[in-house]
Amino acid sequence: MRNIFSSKLKIHFKYDVKGSTFGRSATDKKKLNSCPTLKDTEFLENKCIIDIGPEQKLIFMERLKRDVQFLVDQHKIDYSLSIGIHDLDQDDIERHKRASVVDMNISDSSSFDYSDGSESPTRMDDSNVFDEPFHMRSSELSTRRESYNIGFADILTHYNRRKKSVILTRRRLSTSDADETLIVQPELYARRFLDFIDKHCI
Repeated sequence: MRNIFSSKLKIHFKYDVKGSTFGRSATDKKKLNSCPTLKDTEFLENKCIIDIGPEQKLIFMERLKRDVQFLVDQHKIDYSLSIGIHDLDQDDIERHKRASVVDMNISDSSSFDYSDGSESPTRMDDSNVFDEPFHMRSSELSTRRESYNIGFADILTHYNRRKKSVILTRRRLSTSDADETLIVQPELYARRFLDFIDKHCI
């Protein structure tokens, strides 16, 4: 899969979500990075929403379900959705800061080759291209001004006998809901993953 964040637009926030908060927090050390990859716990704490509107959500979720079913058929678990967010409001602030150091005598500002993401995004079609990332813009009715780069990560973990034994051991030892752990059957993992994304996509 190509790097889903290879966009002309700067990524201001990054998340890697799997649909469970069990052991899913970024370390304090990683949070010190300029743009850390945060996880499910921070995604919920920050009240993140993929705000793309009902029409785009329908197309997005249908394609996501097909891709996830492919992973279920391959007995895959532990995959995640990487979400890169370009904040247009923050980008405006950064552009103004950069402009303050530019020679004010430059009259032809059109000479700058810059995209602020305000143009209409390419509409998603309903093709099932598994390795193609999603590129979407927030809904015109949304109070959020964001662009989203979204794609799968960690799709190689296979559900096998060893994983099954881990599940049984954790169920015996854990006092928490076993379904909250990351290692669960592919069908359960897929359902929980899709429910999480559906809940936080509007």
